[in-house]
Amino acid sequence: MGSGQPLPESVPAALARGASIGRYIVLAMVGRGGMGEVYAAYDPELDRKVAVKLLRVKPGNGVSLAEGRTRTLREAQAIARLSHPNVVVVFDVGTFEDKVFIAMEYVEGNTVTYWLQVQQRSWKEILQVFMDAGHGLAAAHDKGLIHRDFKTDNVMISRDRHVRVMDFGLARQVQEKTGPGGAPLTVSGAMAALAKKGESGVAPPIPIRIVSGSSAGTDGPPTMVLAADPAAPIPIEGRSTSGTFDARLTRTGAMMGTPAYMAPEQFLGTPTDARSDQFSFCIALYEALYGERPFEGSTMMTLTANVVHGNVREAPAGSKVPPWVRKVLLRALMPRAKDRWPSMEALIEALGKDPNVQRRKWLAAAGGVLFIGGMFFGGRALIGDQNQACSGGPPKLVGIWDLQKFGESEPSRHAQIRKAFMATGKSYAPDVFATVSRALTTYAQSWANMYRETCEATEVRREQSPEVLDLRMSCLRSVSVVSGR
Repeated sequence: MGSGQPLPESVPAALARGASIGRYIVLAMVGRGGMGEVYAAYDPELDRKVAVKLLRVKPGNGVSLAEGRTRTLREAQAIARLSHPNVVVVFDVGTFEDKVFIAMEYVEGNTVTYWLQVQQRSWKEILQVFMDAGHGLAAAHDKGLIHRDFKTDNVMISRDRHVRVMDFGLARQVQEKTGPGGAPLTVSGAMAALAKKGESGVAPPIPIRIVSGSSAGTDGPPTMVLAADPAAPIPIEGRSTSGTFDARLTRTGAMMGTPAYMAPEQFLGTPTDARSDQFSFCIALYEALYGERPFEGSTMMTLTANVVHGNVREAPAGSKVPPWVRKVLLRALMPRAKDRWPSMEALIEALGKDPNVQRRKWLAAAGGVLFIGGMFFGGRALIGDQNQACSGGPPKLVGIWDLQKFGESEPSRHAQIRKAFMATGKSYAPDVFATVSRALTTYAQSWANMYRETCEATEVRREQSPEVLDLRMSCLRSVSVVSGR
């Protein structure tokens, strides 16, 4: 959970093993981030291992320490009411000194960030993990909770591949008095100004400051200056953490989330909702699938402009991710919230509809209908005199699925069925008909050959008795009916 940055002197030392947080006994620190620390702890009352997150609360922006702690506690209690298989379970909330703590289930596993890095994953594996996480987000949205900071660092995957989202609703927007003449200037306001650089040609010379924040104000290390010059280079390509600025771009910030995964409305300081989570979700999914983020930008200014204007980069050459997946992602990454998917449920449903799978199902269903229909009517037509000539097999298929002779035009029955397929208006109807036609022709030819072989064994070669002929003909009829099913 740490960022890799040196901690300021004002950050308190980690609690020692054996220290108490409420009734919980500290075992070890397992992570430290902008919002606080996470400890592995023991719950003596219920005899279980838990994870306890300590959230820093500091006064600021006209909010006292007591009021800030009350607000944070109230939000933590709201999160504790959320129960879903794809959300980390919160057991308890409370206060510890000037902090708020959240006791939650201890997940034996790793973050999805680690899961992606430890080995190559197929696009189908990645999609399934993210869809599970999406169900967790959808459940939170149903309860009126917005995550505001979705990224792979905030998703756990256990050893049994169970996916859980954590850290709901804990990122908040704060203000910094950095404007000219001491006037209040929101960080998002600075970003909005930067996003308009293309219109004026000049970027305003203001420092962009990102701080960790809670509803009470800043809750983490002192303000981190991303760049005194907004055009200063910031290496953020792919999943690498090659520079200080990339690490900071992927830390929870004052602009209601982590800069690299924020929606346009978070940059611009306009109202956020569940569709903001959808945007962040698809940035993370895009990065997991393609190995790079959707919005290019070697500077904070460029990144912001690309996000606000919806300039999604082209897919990497040779990517195995199907075009239909990219199409789903592009809708979720639209600059205007109203143009995205109406909900997380709708997005997840779209990600689960592989058109290739749907096409195969449709083909199988269409073929099954033809076989059932053909064999039903064929069975009735084939009940006749068993002492007929050995060439009587193909005539019995006339009107059902005629065996076309070399040089003859397409049988009327074939043309009739082809017309029915074309009438569906589906672009893949010709291919489906061709596949079904081949299957039916192969089946009909095999049946006719078996009919001739059975007849000739008695009538020509005299190798079997008339009684056996009757039995074999009866078997042929049975096979045709069973296959039709």
